[in-house]
Amino acid sequence: MQDYFDRIKRPYDLGTCLKEVEASVKGKPGTKFSSAQDVLRGIQLVWDNCEAYNKGNDDVLQCCERAKKVLRKQWEAAGLSLPQGSDEQRDQPLAVAKPDTDGPSDPAEIAAGYELVQGELHATL
Repeated sequence: MQDYFDRIKRPYDLGTCLKEVEASVKGKPGTKFSSAQDVLRGIQLVWDNCEAYNKGNDDVLQCCERAKKVLRKQWEAAGLSLPQGSDEQRDQPLAVAKPDTDGPSDPAEIAAGYELVQGELHATL
């Protein structure tokens, strides 16, 4: 992976995502996430980077696809909304909604996203 930072222009990983979600849940100033949709955008960046870097590596890409499916299922089970049109495209990658312009969401919503990512997705990977 010596060429990772040369090939991936916006590096991001699930560990970093989890740390940023946890900071957001704790209300630390300057945090990245203000809504569950922000969490979803962060996770989508992880998927995008995985797919871009691992082209041709079927094992890694299959793992990525399984993780996406688990995330979709658990996201919906947690009562969190997916971007419009996602229900019709269950086998497609998660679409990322535009940034939330209404300001921060309920901290419980962010916490639900955090619990989802930390628990179910980590267990799958």
